[in-house]
Amino acid sequence: MDVTEPITISNMLGSRKTAIIEPSRSALVIIDMQTLAPDATAGRSIVNTTIKLVESFRKADMKVLWVNWGIDDIDMTTMPPSLLAGFSNGTNRMEDTFGSDMGVLDGIELGRLLWRGAWNSQSYGPLQPLRVAGEKAGTDMLFHKNRQSGLWGAQTPLGLWLEENKITTLFLGGVNIDQCVWGTLLDGFYKGYDMFLVPDISATDSPYYASQMVYYNTDGLVNTWYSSRFPSQLYSDLGCYEDAEALEHFLSESFDG
Repeated sequence: MDVTEPITISNMLGSRKTAIIEPSRSALVIIDMQTLAPDATAGRSIVNTTIKLVESFRKADMKVLWVNWGIDDIDMTTMPPSLLAGFSNGTNRMEDTFGSDMGVLDGIELGRLLWRGAWNSQSYGPLQPLRVAGEKAGTDMLFHKNRQSGLWGAQTPLGLWLEENKITTLFLGGVNIDQCVWGTLLDGFYKGYDMFLVPDISATDSPYYASQMVYYNTDGLVNTWYSSRFPSQLYSDLGCYEDAEALEHFLSESFDG
């Protein structure tokens, strides 16, 4: 992999105000922005910003990695009872957990719960065609996971790809910030990756203090988190827009989330 010119990421929040990254070894990781919870207004609120950041990373020739729940039969053979119970909606029954038939909603076959290839596990709304187009263009990749963290254990599809492609810096966002995003961030940090949390593309339906815990501990432990308090700053830092006018036009665009 060719080494690219380092760039400085500015306007970071917390104790670290700037960071220097090497673009060819950096990637955007979007976690669990899936169709499963169509009423999750918190997740919907970050769709537009997510699209803009995806487009910006592509323009900067930095990979976009989508990490989604995608269970299959092999996963079910090693799934711990505690995880099965946690996704059974309180019934603790196998017929209500991963792989259970979710039925039909508004004429749409929802498929099996968080099952690979099911409608409910595909990327949400406008993110689905965005992701598919990126995969076809070679800028984006999709990785399935079978735990809250996309980097848990000795090996995961995401972890293997990162090692093979010598990616060392990850910008994380998605849902829920206090669960799957936080779990992936911690595992990545423990494995030696430079981790950036991007709250602008992260959300949760948990109480507000759950997010506050993530912000506090990310700053105190990982010590590298980024939030575009001025939304144009990260796009500008990436250097992927010709001039201020082009950047302003891009930021003014709206997407149907």
